[in-house]
Amino acid sequence: MGKTKKQSSQNISNEAEQIWGEEIPNKGTEKLIDYDLIEDTTTPTQDGTKVNEQLADIFLKYKEGTEYRNMVDNLAIQIVPIKNERDPSWEATAQNFLKATILSVLYNPKTTLEKFTIGKIKIMCGMGDFSDDPSGNFSTKPQILYRYFKQQPLICRQLADAVVNNSYNTAKNHLSVLYTYLAKY
Repeated sequence: MGKTKKQSSQNISNEAEQIWGEEIPNKGTEKLIDYDLIEDTTTPTQDGTKVNEQLADIFLKYKEGTEYRNMVDNLAIQIVPIKNERDPSWEATAQNFLKATILSVLYNPKTTLEKFTIGKIKIMCGMGDFSDDPSGNFSTKPQILYRYFKQQPLICRQLADAVVNNSYNTAKNHLSVLYTYLAKY
């Protein structure tokens, strides 16, 4: 069972790396993500199907110009509940990063109702997956997240800040909390 989770995490990371390319630009040019290359080929679990229905409602509310932010907040709380009352900051940061990712995908003009799925959200979150690199060379992955969110609206940057503007180990730990919860979808 643990191997399946690791394998699916690796697949998500590989798909994200294909979108960004192998090389992370460091010479003043920034490669923008090509949203059309993201293919959600996963079959959602029963829980994932319910989340997809909620994401569809959020998408439609956003397109109608009606209130959707509370729905995003509630979905993040549902996916990443705060269980650790002694130190809720880890789960709260994971919630915020999930909200940042959902909103960044929602705000992308290429997003369609069919493309706004939990599978896509997992792939986008997988851009920062540090866990499966056997070489231990993780130095470029935080740059991917940093550069991606640097291009996003202010609310997304603020919500993602505790992950993308933190040390490697702290970012890795925050994301591992998020991946633990996303694994069931």
